[in-house]
Amino acid sequence: MHDADAAGILFFARHFAFAHDAYEAFLASRSLGFARMLSDETYITPLVHAESDYKIPLHLGERVTVHLHVESIRKRKFCLRFELRNREDRVACEVRTTHVALDKGSRRAVPLPEELVHALEACAD
Repeated sequence: MHDADAAGILFFARHFAFAHDAYEAFLASRSLGFARMLSDETYITPLVHAESDYKIPLHLGERVTVHLHVESIRKRKFCLRFELRNREDRVACEVRTTHVALDKGSRRAVPLPEELVHALEACAD
């Protein structure tokens, strides 16, 4: 119930949580999970922008499928688009996120690591 409003519609902030869960699953499926990034790598990829367009409501208890699309890959940043689809496979919401690569120590922007670029390119639209 904490995921829905009083009308039984999925609370808007939960759309971002579903998108982030899909992002984490994507990274893990390419052996680039957050645990590895935080413990072994010299870079992090924080989110610097997020937006959402709501198309149709998602209801309490409704099954949601999230589709991840890579919209752009630049030298130091990448943009993702997530489609949250309902049980009829209709797009209920689109979430877009922008991430940058930062050096973990200095927190300064760095070029995207090659392994991350390859993983992103494999899913690019």
